[in-house]
Amino acid sequence: MIGKDKAEKLKDQYLILPLDQVSVDGKPDRAYCVVTNEQIPIDQVVDLQKHINLHNDFIHQMDADNYSYCISVIPNLKGLFGGELDTFYEEVLKRITSL
Repeated sequence: MIGKDKAEKLKDQYLILPLDQVSVDGKPDRAYCVVTNEQIPIDQVVDLQKHINLHNDFIHQMDADNYSYCISVIPNLKGLFGGELDTFYEEVLKRITSL
């Protein structure tokens, strides 16, 4: 989904995680991923806030062009959130390594 307003409306029902910055009609915005409770394995629930913080740090560092941090943390992020974001992390890694 694209847009902070849309993400805010769903944050009480779902886990909403920021993804890439995008441009919509020439204006900057953010894409978000929606993760349902059913998608998160029970063994990840205990550390869920730690995983969310790690993902948010990754996004912050990606926005700041700190690609060495991003490369180092991707292996720790893959498999989290039921693997729902693995393709995103792989695509970011491809993008970073092709620079």
